[in-house]
Amino acid sequence: TALRGGPAYHSPGNWNYNFGIGTNSTKLLRLNGGFWANIIDEDAGTFKGVFANLTYRPINALSLSLNPSYNSSDFEMQYVSTESIEDEDRYIFATIQQKTVAITLRIEYYATPDLSIQFYGSPFISSGAYSEFKKITDSKADNYLDRFSIFNNESVHYFKADEKYGISDSGNGNIDYYFGKPDFNFREFRSNLVIRWEYKPGSLFYIVWSQGRTDFVSDGTFDYFRDMRDLFSRKSRDIFLAKFSYRFGN
Repeated sequence: TALRGGPAYHSPGNWNYNFGIGTNSTKLLRLNGGFWANIIDEDAGTFKGVFANLTYRPINALSLSLNPSYNSSDFEMQYVSTESIEDEDRYIFATIQQKTVAITLRIEYYATPDLSIQFYGSPFISSGAYSEFKKITDSKADNYLDRFSIFNNESVHYFKADEKYGISDSGNGNIDYYFGKPDFNFREFRSNLVIRWEYKPGSLFYIVWSQGRTDFVSDGTFDYFRDMRDLFSRKSRDIFLAKFSYRFGN
């Protein structure tokens, strides 16, 4: 799978670390959090993240929770594209620096045993910047550095107007193949508001409002507040739904 259907690739080993801590779950205010890391051998990359969960229940009828997380990675063997030159496949990889922030907010309120209001909202921001393009040369070589070859600056040509790269692979100075700029900024927001009323035993009335926003640009630089501003400036997709059910008999 590493070469997307190509030959097998000998991936370096890795080490995983996890740590978590939490407060007393019987209290009105609860806090949990921790961090994790994945360190790849041969200095091939590092993945790490932190997460938290804050839950507050001031009264039995109301619950508020907030779940933020931040993940980052610096990985030098990220797949980019498969190209062909002289009937031979070229598996193109690159170093990626990616940062991701996600926040989930949940609110549950029971006005009465028969009437409840629930809200879910989650903005998601992720960016990835690619550099140091390389091709696979011997995917199963014993020596890690023999498994790929990094293109020098003279071999990589970027065409800004078309947002694509051209690679001079054969050594004659001509561009042998192209692929699109892989850098990205992906932004997404999802929310749901649900009002549920059981107006008689077994008979229900729902009102649901769902909103979604999605945005994508090929920038690659991470700026949380800019990305959030640009996300909420995008036109939303709103869905309203009403559902009615009635139970006959006792």
